[in-house]
Amino acid sequence: MNTQTEPTPAASILDQAIDWWLVLRDEAVDSATLDRFSIWIAADPRHAGAFAEAERLFQDMVQAATLSGKESLTATTPNPARITPTAKSLAAARFKPRAARRRLGWLAAAAAAVWLVLAQPWLAQASLFGRLTSDYYTRAGEIKAVTLPDGSQILLNTDSAVKVNYAALERGIELLYGQARFEAAPDARRPFAVRAGELSVRALGTVFDVYRMRQDTQIVVERHAVSISNLAAAGEAVRVAEGQQLRFRAGQGLPPPEPVNLKQAVAWQSRKLVVADQPLSVVFTELERYRGGRIVTLSPELERLRVTGIFTLDASDSAARKICLALNLQTQMLGTWMFVWR
Repeated sequence: MNTQTEPTPAASILDQAIDWWLVLRDEAVDSATLDRFSIWIAADPRHAGAFAEAERLFQDMVQAATLSGKESLTATTPNPARITPTAKSLAAARFKPRAARRRLGWLAAAAAAVWLVLAQPWLAQASLFGRLTSDYYTRAGEIKAVTLPDGSQILLNTDSAVKVNYAALERGIELLYGQARFEAAPDARRPFAVRAGELSVRALGTVFDVYRMRQDTQIVVERHAVSISNLAAAGEAVRVAEGQQLRFRAGQGLPPPEPVNLKQAVAWQSRKLVVADQPLSVVFTELERYRGGRIVTLSPELERLRVTGIFTLDASDSAARKICLALNLQTQMLGTWMFVWR
C-alpha cells in the first residue's frame, strides 16, 4: 500500500526556519544541535529556501528612522560589524570624549531612576496584589498553560494573573492584570465570560486573547467570535469576529472592531515578538514585560525611532541591546533597569 504524506504548508516551514535561525544565533550552540539542523535541511528541498528567507528577514529586521525623515538608519542585527553609524552620530562621538559620555550617561540614568521610583510607585502594586488574590499567575518572563476543570484552556503570558469564578449558571474568569489566551470548552448551559476591568468578554465558541493594560484593554479573536459588553454602560455591546480586535480605553465607549494581523498579535504564544514599523518606545514597553526591570530612554526623540523585526522573548535583554547597537544608541544597566541614550 502506498501512503502519501500531506505537504507541509509553506507558512509552517518558514516558521520552522525562523525558529532554527533563532537557535543558531546562540554562540553556545552545540554539535548535536547542528546535526539536527542538517537533518532538517536535508529532509525537504523547501527547507533551504525557507532558511534563506528567514535569514533575509533577520538581515533587514531593524529599520529605524526619525519621524521627520531627515535621518535614517538601516542595520543588520545578526552582524553588528555591518552597522554604519550616521554622520551626525559620528560627529557627536568625536565631540565628546568617551569617559565624559559615560559619566553623563550614569548621571542621567541615576536621575531618571530616582524620578521613576518616586513618581511611579504603582509599578509593582498591581503584580503584588494580583498574586495574592489570583488563582493562577506568572512572573516576568514566564508563560504558563492552565487547564480548567471543564477542559477550557488558559495560556497566561508574562506577568499576568487570573481569578476563576465558576458558578452554576456561568463560567467566569477575571483577568486581574496582564495578558492571556482563552479557549472555551463547549457548555451550552454555562456561558464562558472573561472580565477585564470595565469589560465582559463572552465567548461564542471561541479562542480569544485579552490584554489588560493600565488604561487600555485589547481583545483579539483568533477563532469564531466574542460579544463584548461595557459594564459601566448598561446595554452597550459589540460583536468581534475572527481576525478582528477591539481596543478599549477605560471610561470611554466601546469602539468598533478593526482588522488585526493575527500572526503578529499572537506571536507571544511562540515566545516571539513581531513588530512592524513601531515606535522604539512601544517595542521597549513590550520587551520590558519579559524582564524584571524597566527599559528607559533618556531623551524623548529616541522614542519616535521606528523599529521592524522579529525578536525572541527568551532573551529580551539581548534583543534590546541589539536594537540599540543597530540604532547607534548607548546603554547602561543600573540593577535590573536598562537606560538608553544617544
